[in-house]
Amino acid sequence: MSIRTLLLVVAFGVLAAAGAILLGPQTSVVETPASKTPTVAPDAEPTFRELALRLLTPRYGALSADVDVTVGGLPALLEGEIPIPENARVVGSFARRPESGPTETQRDGQSATVTIRPALPSADVVLDVPMSVEAALAFYQTELLERGWQRRERPRPAQGGFVASTPGTGRTYCRDDGSAYLRVYANERSSAPTDVRLSWHERQVNSPCEQPAIRRGMDRGPIPSLTAPDGSQTTGMGGGGGSDHAETYMTLLTSLDAPALLAHYEMQLTEAGWRKLDSGASGPLAWSTWEVRDEDGRRWHGLMFAIDFPEQSSERYVYLRVDPAR
Repeated sequence: MSIRTLLLVVAFGVLAAAGAILLGPQTSVVETPASKTPTVAPDAEPTFRELALRLLTPRYGALSADVDVTVGGLPALLEGEIPIPENARVVGSFARRPESGPTETQRDGQSATVTIRPALPSADVVLDVPMSVEAALAFYQTELLERGWQRRERPRPAQGGFVASTPGTGRTYCRDDGSAYLRVYANERSSAPTDVRLSWHERQVNSPCEQPAIRRGMDRGPIPSLTAPDGSQTTGMGGGGGSDHAETYMTLLTSLDAPALLAHYEMQLTEAGWRKLDSGASGPLAWSTWEVRDEDGRRWHGLMFAIDFPEQSSERYVYLRVDPAR
């Protein structure tokens, strides 16, 4: 294995290790630009190989793991497990087979019970895929669903109101028997194939395949969760409510103008069962009025508007308020 190739493997390995080493459900992978690749003297390869494996190994004394680094191929545990698009290039992969898991301690008075959770394997793969981001994600959705995997949608917050868009282009899939989950990430690169990362884990406690507990938030009446447009950046949000009204607002940076932004949220209100009564636009302002009934059959009237900030070409403000019908 050449130094340059091994460096590429370690680059994605170290960045993914923060989540995957801990065997936790939240794994993130960050692309390291080629210009950031360090230079290593040719005679340093044995030392560098040792450093690569050490960086991919948990640093906790109570944990140990076998780490397999494969350049240009998949680890053995993923052979036949995940599909690879036609003409895609497998840059490399690494897999972990821990010998034991973290300990859990329960104390009762003066005594303590220590339990060793069984450690579970995980693996990460880096691909160059000659498709667009959308096509790559569509490929994995089609292939995985046909193989019995199920897509796990990101749960919306229990409380209503404007919420930020989900960053990145990651999707999560759970095997139909719940024994494993796979995260698929796709990121566009300039003048290069799409960078696709696959992060595979055997099922763990609190994995994304488990239904999360519902968290109750501030009462916002019948207002549903309203997700910001993809690619937008939230700079502020808030809201509140009670028995006599509910409101929510957000300031964000987006390429959508006020009418288009309002239409984005109107679609979500319609899907939630709201009925639009009227709408209009004038200068930097776009608005619409609504009617909705809550779970108890109580009727509410709503007003939503979006505003362009003239001095800021991409900054928008959106507001929604509902009041009981009189």
